[in-house]
Amino acid sequence: MDSTFMTATAHTNIALIKYWGKKDSFLNLPTTSSLSLTLDRFYTTTSVTPTDAGTDTFVLNNQVSDATRVHTFLNILRTQLGDFPALHVSSDNHVPTSAGLASSASAFAALTGAVVTHLGLDLPNETLSRLARRGSGSASRSFFGHFAVWHEGVDDDSSFAESLQAPDMPIALIVAEVSGQSKKVGSSEGMMRAMTSPNYDDWIKQSANQFDDMTAAVANADIEKIGAIAE
Repeated sequence: MDSTFMTATAHTNIALIKYWGKKDSFLNLPTTSSLSLTLDRFYTTTSVTPTDAGTDTFVLNNQVSDATRVHTFLNILRTQLGDFPALHVSSDNHVPTSAGLASSASAFAALTGAVVTHLGLDLPNETLSRLARRGSGSASRSFFGHFAVWHEGVDDDSSFAESLQAPDMPIALIVAEVSGQSKKVGSSEGMMRAMTSPNYDDWIKQSANQFDDMTAAVANADIEKIGAIAE
């Protein structure tokens, strides 16, 4: 196996119709479908190379970091793609980490791409999105530029993202960074809290209707309606 670094870059995406809750935490299956816009300025570049450390190691932004989540995800890839030796993962986040700007989406999409390249595999984006979903649900959408949809699905095979073929339109998402601090409540914890709401089932129904309305607005390049629904 080639010992050189294999590198991949993935961009963040911001959901205009969000998923907020999981019906299967093990497979990372969401309770709703979602629709996002991929950003051009925020991204993650990740490299992998075999290591003699005996276990997976992780460096984030030139700092040795806790590799637990990375190791767990790599083990999932080992079950899906075939066993491979321990890897050293080096990741550079060009986006505030854990600040609500989808750093985990670009991070796990980039890691998936780097590992697949390292293994010499040529997989379609739909398959890559399924794999990355196991690390971070929103990572499934980061393999596609412009607009993407993530189908909630009912099992591992049916929950994947794909490009939403949208007409050209002068649309942009402007990010004003007011703090680089990590958010106080992580997404996973926030979803667990949200699902305890007595209004959660109604929210699921409303989200499905908004998803259909947003898909139609994108198809019609109706920027005003896209903004209104997202808001």
